[in-house]
Amino acid sequence: MPEPKDEPVIFKALVISEARPGKVDLMDVIKRDGALWLVPLWTENQSEGWQEPERMILLDQLSHEAIQHPRAQYLVHDPLPTAVLYGPDPSSAGPQYVVRLRPGVRLPLPGKLN
Repeated sequence: MPEPKDEPVIFKALVISEARPGKVDLMDVIKRDGALWLVPLWTENQSEGWQEPERMILLDQLSHEAIQHPRAQYLVHDPLPTAVLYGPDPSSAGPQYVVRLRPGVRLPLPGKLN
């Protein structure tokens, strides 16, 4: 059964963190403002049925490619610094990373329609 058209699509990317060398993590990707963004962590409100990114990392500026994989649509080529993925000051990793903290984007929880 196809997804409802008004429900946003969350893609997946294979990502390596500098904090976990050799380990590949599956991370959410959303399209926002015409660009693809990695979302390492979500804040969820179960009672109201929404989730919002704690931060978004601009995927379009990172070396990546679209892939055919059973669990992911994208592969990020280079390991990402822990500061970018989870740190309190992502700008400390350098200007090549565009990170929006608490961007105010709310999406319905998967399987919930508002």
